[in-house]
Amino acid sequence: CFYERGPEELKAASKMARFGKDDWVCKKVGFTRCLYAQMTKQQFFPPKGVTMPPVSHPMYRNWENGVKLSCAFEMLYSKNS
Repeated sequence: CFYERGPEELKAASKMARFGKDDWVCKKVGFTRCLYAQMTKQQFFPPKGVTMPPVSHPMYRNWENGVKLSCAFEMLYSKNS
């Protein structure tokens, strides 16, 4: 789970091998209130190579949550492969 990540999972997320850095798309994703709160309140530093818009950008929070979700998918994939 992204909320309880460890060093091994962070290695997989830093590579972003499966859920790449170049092919981002905007999609609506549903979360429970608890999961959304955990994801948005968790401190996060994007992997190197991932370009984020400035914090003042109106879509910054959406981008940040999308990168967190992609990293979570990357960690989950590496854990189960």
